[in-house]
Amino acid sequence: MAEICSVKFWNDRSVAAQTGLGHFYWADDAGECATGSLDLRREDAPFKEFLGTYNKLTEHCFMDCVKDFTTRDVRTEEVTCSEHCLQKYLKMTQRISMRFQEYHIQQNEALAAKAGLISQPRI
Repeated sequence: MAEICSVKFWNDRSVAAQTGLGHFYWADDAGECATGSLDLRREDAPFKEFLGTYNKLTEHCFMDCVKDFTTRDVRTEEVTCSEHCLQKYLKMTQRISMRFQEYHIQQNEALAAKAGLISQPRI
């Protein structure tokens, strides 16, 4: 990989590397940055999913908010836009999680009612 990256050891088995742009990549045990596929264990899957979500969110908010590349300084409008972008994403994921949980509660109650364990599911 041509770009310089820093490596963070998360546990004995997996390593993540962060590039200068804030994107994360998997790295091998020697600290070599790699974007290729590694043999990930089942317990590493949630971390890999987090990295993918983080990268997508970072890229999305960056593309929407950062418009001026003529200066090294980050403008106040860009910071505000980025913060609002992140807050909106967090609120959206929280709302989706709540709806998903409500849906599963209703489904479980419907199954229990069908089996005769409770009188009626709530709607």
